[in-house]
Amino acid sequence: MLSLSLLLFLFKLAVDLLMYLFTENDSFVSISLRIIISISVITPLAFYFFRNFFNKLNNAAEIGFNAFNEEIKSINFLLLFVILGKLLIPNSLEFHGRINNILGLLYVNIYAIICLVAGFKLLHFLFKWLWIKRHKKTKSQLMLIRLAIYFFLIAEMPLIYFNRTLTDFTSNPIISIPIAFIHIFLFVTMFLSASKNNWIALLNKREKFLLILQSIIILTLTIIIDTFMWELNGEGKFYYGLGLFYGSSTILTLPVVLSAGYIIRIMFSAIVSLPTTEIVGKKSNELKLLTYLNKIISQSIDFNKLIDTATSIAYESINASGAWTELYNDNNEINIISDQNINKEYLETLHKNPVFTEIFKEIDDFLLIESVIDSQEENKIIGLIDFASALIAIPLNDGNKRIGTLVVTNVDEYGFDTEDLNIIQAIGNNVNIALENAKLITESLEKEQYKKEMMIAHSITEKLIPINLCCIDYYDIASYILPAEEVGGDYYDLVTLRDGKNCLLIGDISGKGMSAAFYMALLKGVVISTVNTVDSPKDLLVKINQALYSNMDKQMYLTLSAIKIEDNEGNITFSRAGHLPMILKSGLDTKLYTPKGIGIGLAKTEFFEKHLEEISIKLDYEDYCLLFTDGVSDALDGDSEDSDYEKMKHILTNSVYNNTSELVNIMEYSLKNSKKFKNQRDDMTLLAIRYNKLGVI
Repeated sequence: MLSLSLLLFLFKLAVDLLMYLFTENDSFVSISLRIIISISVITPLAFYFFRNFFNKLNNAAEIGFNAFNEEIKSINFLLLFVILGKLLIPNSLEFHGRINNILGLLYVNIYAIICLVAGFKLLHFLFKWLWIKRHKKTKSQLMLIRLAIYFFLIAEMPLIYFNRTLTDFTSNPIISIPIAFIHIFLFVTMFLSASKNNWIALLNKREKFLLILQSIIILTLTIIIDTFMWELNGEGKFYYGLGLFYGSSTILTLPVVLSAGYIIRIMFSAIVSLPTTEIVGKKSNELKLLTYLNKIISQSIDFNKLIDTATSIAYESINASGAWTELYNDNNEINIISDQNINKEYLETLHKNPVFTEIFKEIDDFLLIESVIDSQEENKIIGLIDFASALIAIPLNDGNKRIGTLVVTNVDEYGFDTEDLNIIQAIGNNVNIALENAKLITESLEKEQYKKEMMIAHSITEKLIPINLCCIDYYDIASYILPAEEVGGDYYDLVTLRDGKNCLLIGDISGKGMSAAFYMALLKGVVISTVNTVDSPKDLLVKINQALYSNMDKQMYLTLSAIKIEDNEGNITFSRAGHLPMILKSGLDTKLYTPKGIGIGLAKTEFFEKHLEEISIKLDYEDYCLLFTDGVSDALDGDSEDSDYEKMKHILTNSVYNNTSELVNIMEYSLKNSKKFKNQRDDMTLLAIRYNKLGVI
């Protein structure tokens, strides 16, 4: 479409040049031909900007603040270009003048197409963000705006054919009053359309000030452009210049009027919400909900209390009008175990309809119904939910077994969006972990206290720590863990960050037995909820500390190291939160890497992040990295802090091995033959990484 529009624009230039040289530029035939060709240029350009407009946008990169800010910035640059370009329009166009040279004619046409692009960009921006943050009246409001555009495009024709100025029309009350009313109506419509802007309240202070600044800039630029149309009583060169390209005047100036109402509403919301800048964003809420649920399971083994807590959190966190949790037993019976602001008996009556029941039991991932009314054509049974206009439902699982569904409702149509869905999904993920842990605790109550503690700790460890780490291209990874008599203190994992890259974790939780196992479960849950929100090891450690600091016993803390595999070239990124150093063996040399960092749970986020370092390391072919917990270092190097891990360095440089599995076997043999092995009272955990640039493991 863009290429077609460009070709048609070149054709228009050629036709305008011919008419300039051989015909009268303001004759009826010339004007008609110019209008027809202009329409042929505008049409594919409009299709280009609004293609796939109604495709659903769920990606945070497309609907977040950064995307919004970048679009405003690009629009501001375009509008500034329009303002500066106006200075070069030939002055001969003023007061019904004509272009007196070919260069002037070419420039006016090029300037007009730039104005068209700026107008379409601004119009697309308004339509896009109104649709993303839509409500039940958005469709009708957008339709009114489209009709207004068509109306003004048609109204522009008499101005061109009869060579009339804006003053000629505005001086006539019969014409000027309706037009003024339409402009005011459009301004108010845009102001009201931008009513769903709660997302602004969740921005931080810097983002809000940036939004206000960008809004002031775009308002200033649009006011300047609007004054151009009225300079010299509507007979300025800007007005007549755009008149040579039919449609450019309407496509540019009408979105300017529309944007004023929208931007003023956005700016007003940003200013009003400044005092609430400290409100935690929804991503932070996900972490808080996660830690709170894990705190509940660490303090209670009451299954019903756990479900009631999760349902209540889901109901309150997104301002829902109602919520319930239904569970399924082996006999396919449905029990409404928890409800919020919804009549339980009425729900049980609805579930007597098997079609209604299957709606929720067949959910694999999630169900988001933004408008129950709009969904009735696809699934008329949704109409049975006459107490809600929007709905979110997510499955609850105990391991691989489906056990129930969490449902939240809203009385407002389009009352939920993808951000609300993300929060409810985070709650569901945490409930799944909490249910599994609660089940482990419940099954262990009948057993002797010491045996109970050991069994639960072992169960949690087996579920939270991977037995085998998956292979990564160009990297060979092996692990080893040997629990002590009191288990649950060590942790390692392989996770995927938001950018799709792998990250290895190894950690040691202070304390022993059940308390350490529970904090490992808490750590695992926080990691699961956090990894898809960060791109670097440092940010991951900061997020984990932020979630755990206020939810850990002050006598407890944990150390954690994170290594991100950046690429296939041997580049890794390393950060450690108070954990032991990493040993790198390259050739016959060994080196310790100990970037700055303090243990998780010891300090608030600001202090923790300030004293956390992240370093980049380039591995060469056949380089080995060794990470370990203090159980390993104590067994091999004794209690001396000055040992500098000489025993492990010696094993790395003087042993014969061809891969990480063989290296781990050698380390295991050395541990079991050490003097302190029989009296070892701490977990032993190893992670070995080898870089093979040939990609052959």
